[in-house]
Amino acid sequence: MSRSGLVERLIRLRWCIVAAWAALAVGLVVFTPDVDPAAHEMLTFLPDEAPSVRAATALERCFPHRSGLSQAAIVIERRGNPSQRAASRPAGLTREDLAALNRLAGALRRPLPRAIAKDLPVSTLSVRCPGDFPPPIR
Repeated sequence: MSRSGLVERLIRLRWCIVAAWAALAVGLVVFTPDVDPAAHEMLTFLPDEAPSVRAATALERCFPHRSGLSQAAIVIERRGNPSQRAASRPAGLTREDLAALNRLAGALRRPLPRAIAKDLPVSTLSVRCPGDFPPPIR
């Protein structure tokens, strides 16, 4: 078949070609899986007692619909001396601990450096302090 014969045949079948492309596009939209990064995370391969799985579960429980892949949590715990650890539960945070945590939160609430903020949709971080949190997670 000559080149001009092929071109003529493609012109004659143009609507069939357009319909085939449209059907392919619809098929891709209907049959491809959802693109959900969380569904393909390594967390799905880890056991339930793994620290990262426990942390992700706690974040979702404490902050429903607000936890995400780019969220970080700072966890602070004060334990008693080693002999008390086995016998009782951890000691509570002291006023000094909470003051240090509030200072850290204040530092994190400051405007981001321009070099970082220029690539982000926000100029400050959303930070929550101990009073904003639900009761301690056990």
